[in-house]
Amino acid sequence: MKRLLVSLALVVWALAALPGVARLHAQALPGASANPPDAATTPDEPHAGDEASGIPRAALRHAEALWEASWRAVGGQSLQVGAGYVQGTFKFAQIGGDPTANPQLTDNGRFSPFLRYQTPESYVLEFPLREGRIALGYDAALEFGALAAERQLRTSAFVGEALGTHVRGDYLAAAPQVFARIGPLYPNRAIFWKFGAGVGLAAVRFDARVLPRADLPTLPKVRLSSAGYVAALLVPATWELQIERWALLFRSLFLAGSVDGQRFTYEVYGLSLGYTFRF
Repeated sequence: MKRLLVSLALVVWALAALPGVARLHAQALPGASANPPDAATTPDEPHAGDEASGIPRAALRHAEALWEASWRAVGGQSLQVGAGYVQGTFKFAQIGGDPTANPQLTDNGRFSPFLRYQTPESYVLEFPLREGRIALGYDAALEFGALAAERQLRTSAFVGEALGTHVRGDYLAAAPQVFARIGPLYPNRAIFWKFGAGVGLAAVRFDARVLPRADLPTLPKVRLSSAGYVAALLVPATWELQIERWALLFRSLFLAGSVDGQRFTYEVYGLSLGYTFRF
């Protein structure tokens, strides 16, 4: 896990460093210098500039146009596909009414694909920055994912053991979310931070075979099944670094529901890399 995180961090660092070249190139363009010579001023706007910052008005207008283009590019509806390293934990509460029967199954970490559709963004508040802006807004997302856990927690709170138990299934989740978007972080590049969280609903389907009590492995295993999709509460949260069409995401997802009075929860979090199709 540590090697994966270090590798992804190096990739992001390399991608984020690329805009530095674009910044130097932009500064070399006519009218983009912080203190342009008199010969570079346009005839209709001699010595035109922002007195407070020393930046020419033409350069400011050009930068604002680039910012607006970047925001339009990332703010529309999109389809994101990707995969990442995640860890999920499936929990059952009081199987058969026994307050001590609360089995928990985990996957000990695994690679998992994801598919997510996002509606166009709507902005409520905007705060200008020296480069770019901070915007508060809302959107909605529809996501499909798989869940799988084949290790039951016994003596450790994080690492499960192979006891012949499992949970397998999938979910379709939809939720509106509020978010904060910051950027663009560099001129001429659609690079943004985005933080979002929401509350919604999910349709969950699973089939499980568990030990009611992991400390008593001789007990007979119990089969629990949703027998189709059941409704569940959904609480997603996402931290995202968007670099053009690529995105590095730290995501968490919480599902909670019940089947025939049997309560269950599923928690998953992890680091993923995604590619975005905008339309």
